[in-house]
Amino acid sequence: MLKNLQPWESLMKRIVWLQLGEITNKKILDFGSGIGVTADYLAGNNEVIAIELSEESVNIRWTNNEYQQLIGSTEKLREFEDETFDMIICHNVLEYAADREDIVREFARLLKAEGTISILKHNRPGRVMQMVVLLNDFDSANNLLDGNDGMASKYGAIRYYEDADIEKWCSNLKITKTLGMRTFWDMQQNQEIHKDADWQDKMIQIEMRVSDMEGYKDIAFLHHLTIEKILSCSKVPMTKVYFVRHAQPEHDHADDKTRPLTEEGKADAKIVLEFLKDKKVDAFYSSPYKRSMDTIADTTAYFEKEMITDERLREREKGPDGNNYGMFQKRWADHNYHEEGGESIAIVQERNIAALNDILSKDAGKNIVVGTHGTALGTILNFYDNSYGCDDFLGIIDKMPYVIELDFEGNTLISKTEHVYREKKFKGKKRADKK
Repeated sequence: MLKNLQPWESLMKRIVWLQLGEITNKKILDFGSGIGVTADYLAGNNEVIAIELSEESVNIRWTNNEYQQLIGSTEKLREFEDETFDMIICHNVLEYAADREDIVREFARLLKAEGTISILKHNRPGRVMQMVVLLNDFDSANNLLDGNDGMASKYGAIRYYEDADIEKWCSNLKITKTLGMRTFWDMQQNQEIHKDADWQDKMIQIEMRVSDMEGYKDIAFLHHLTIEKILSCSKVPMTKVYFVRHAQPEHDHADDKTRPLTEEGKADAKIVLEFLKDKKVDAFYSSPYKRSMDTIADTTAYFEKEMITDERLREREKGPDGNNYGMFQKRWADHNYHEEGGESIAIVQERNIAALNDILSKDAGKNIVVGTHGTALGTILNFYDNSYGCDDFLGIIDKMPYVIELDFEGNTLISKTEHVYREKKFKGKKRADKK
C-alpha cells in the first residue's frame, strides 16, 4: 500500500499506525489530511471525514477506501456540531497554523466525551540534534536553541511549540501519552538502504521498542501525543459574541449619534447578513448610534429579533483635536489621556466592558451580535489582550463593516476569529470626525 511513498514517509506512516493501534467503527476527523494516506487507511474500518487546505493535495489524494473530503481549514471545523467525533487526527499540521490555539479549542469542542486526539508534532531537541549531527548546520541549531522558529522548504516557517502547550491552550484537554518517533532512522545516511524492506522492518521494530522510553523520547525528531477530554462536573457554557463594526458612514454629517451610512455603506452591510444568516443567533445588542444600528438592522429583522441598544456601547466622545493618526497614537500610548470634552481609551473601555459583562451574564451559552465602533471594539480587544495597541487598532479602522467573533467560557475569553469585512480607505488624515 505504501510503496509509492518516499521511504521516510512510509516509515512514519507505519509507525504512527502501529502506535494508534487497531481502530474500528469510529467516526474520525483527519484535519490537515494532505494527500489522504492516513484518512484512506482509517476509512477501511471507520467513517472518516478529512479536511485539507491544499486543493493540489486533494486532487492527488488516496482513495482506496471511501471517505468524505472537505477543502478548507479552521472554518470547516466550526460547521460541525459539538461532540461529533470519536477520534481526531492532526499530524504535522499545528506547526504551520497561525491559529493553532483556536484549532485545538475546536478539537476539544468536537471531540466526544470518551474520544481521543492524535497529534504528531516536531520535537525541538530532536531537530537540534539533526541539525548538528546530520547537517552540520550549527547556525540553525543555535537559532533553535535560542527559541526561534525553524524552516521547511515546502511549508515555510516551523513554529515550534511544547507538548504542554496543548493543555495551556485548552484546559479541557489532557495529554495521556507521549511517544517518540524518528529517533534513529535519519542517522542512517545511506539512502539506498532506506529502500530495503528488511531494513525498514528492523528499523520499525527498534523505533517502536524505544518510543516509550524517556531518554529516547527526549531526542526523537517527532512526538506523538494522545490527548483526551477532561470531563467537568459543572460545565461552563460557551457564549459566542459576533462584534460588528459599522459600515462606511457619511463623514460630513456633523452629529455623531445620527450619522448615517453612505449608500455604499448600506450595500456593504449586506455581507453581515450573508455571513450570519446560516448561524444561530439568539440576541442583538447595539450602540445607540445610527450607523451601528443600521449596519445590523437587516440581520436583526431576518432573525425576527429585537435590537437592544445600550448607551455604554457607544463610540468614544471626541474632543476638539478630533481623530487623526497623531491623536490615535497619543491616546493609545496613554490610555488615560483625553482632550477637554473628550473620552480616554480607559473610559471607553470601562463602560464597554461593563456592558459586555452584563451581556455575558444575561445571555450565557447563547450566540450574540453586538453592533459597535472602531475605538469601542479596539478597547474591548485590548482588555483581553494588553498587547493590542495602536498598530492593531489602525489595522481595523479601514475595515467597514468588520465582523470578529469572540468566544467566552463565562467571562473568560477563550478564542477570537476575524471573519468578514470590507476595505474602505481612511480618507482625510486630519478630519476630526473620522470614526
